Order: sequence, then C-alpha cells, then structure tokens
Amino acid sequence: MRGVGRKPGPTPDGWENDEPEDRIIMAQSGKNDQPVKDESALSDAEKTLSDAGISGTVVTSETVTPMFLGLSRADMAQVESWNDAIAALGGIEEIDDAAETLGDGTIVVNKDDLIGVKFLITSFSFRNSTDYAGTYALVNGITEDGAKFVFTDGSQEVGIQPTLMRYMETHNRAGGILCRRGLSKSEYTSKTVTDGNGAFVKGTTYHIDLRQPKALNKRN
Repeated sequence: MRGVGRKPGPTPDGWENDEPEDRIIMAQSGKNDQPVKDESALSDAEKTLSDAGISGTVVTSETVTPMFLGLSRADMAQVESWNDAIAALGGIEEIDDAAETLGDGTIVVNKDDLIGVKFLITSFSFRNSTDYAGTYALVNGITEDGAKFVFTDGSQEVGIQPTLMRYMETHNRAGGILCRRGLSKSEYTSKTVTDGNGAFVKGTTYHIDLRQPKALNKRN
C-alpha cells in the first residue's frame, strides 16, 4: 500500500497505539464480535481459536494500514496549481487512475459508434425509465478488439429493446449474443408528434443488424 503523503485515520476503540506488540483477536463466535487482547504468541492465539472452534483473524499493529484521508483544508490552502496538488498528494505514482480503480474499463458509448462494428452482448437488462412511461434496455458488451462498453436503448415497438425482450422470452437468456455486423439505424419523421414550432419530430431507431455476412463458413 502507498505510504508517501498518507495520513493515518482514526484509531478503533479498544486499540492502544502505545502497545504495538499487543495482539487483537477478532473473535467471531456467532453471538458477539468483540476485540479480545491476547499477549501470547501468534501461533498460540491461532491454536486457541482453533481448539475453541472459533473462526477469527489475529491482527497486529504492523498489519493495520493507515487510511489516506486526502488533502485537508490547510493542505488545499497551499495548492495553487495542478502540479501543486499532485505534489501534495505524494507524486503522480501515488495517485489512482479512476478508469483502473473505480470501474472495470467499461465506457458509455454512442450507438452510432457500433454501427457496422462486430461485438458481443455480454449481458442486458431492462429498467423503468424516469423520463417517460416505459422501460429501456441497458446493454453491456465488448468489441472484437477488446473495448468494453455499455449503452441504453428505449425503443418500444421496433428496435434493440423489443428485439432483446423477444430473445429473452424465447431463449431464456440475458446475454451471450454475437452481433457480427454490429448495429444499424433507421431515421423517420413522426406523423403525430410535433415540436414547439409545429413541425413533425424526426427520430432515429437503432437495430441489431441481423444480416449475415455473405461468406459465413463457421461461427467464430
């Protein structure tokens, strides 16, 4: 774990920093979970737990990693630039990349980016919309070159969502679909819905392109 620039967090009740050699046995007996001090050797503590039929973990002060609490208001008062912030945090090597630590590498994509692009649907689900009366599909996938993505589709009668709904009903599956030709789209002009100027609204419907490649020798 990183050490530079890290500040210790609060000490749990019952832990005494001035007695670093103390062992704390976090006993889980099924009735209560109370820290129990034990001055014996680590192996003896483990043996005691085992003999008593209790599963637990022996923790020493050396195994506790202080929590990094970020920059304080006093620290921020000294920060005047991007480089100052990086230096105050201990250097670029001490800073976590959001794409690596907060997610699995999946990005939200525009469906236009998947037109004609081979990809796999790894999973999909349906959610209730808060913007209109109906549901939308949440689709996770990965392209042939390894780009993981997610997109939504709110089509109701034709399009991606109703296609996936029918697939789930007939195949009892919610993922594992190879889309060889990616997505396609069709544009239309509504005959009933108008904008604020009275003009008929134009829209776009996205589809999973179901056309087979001309030469399809085997599934791969």
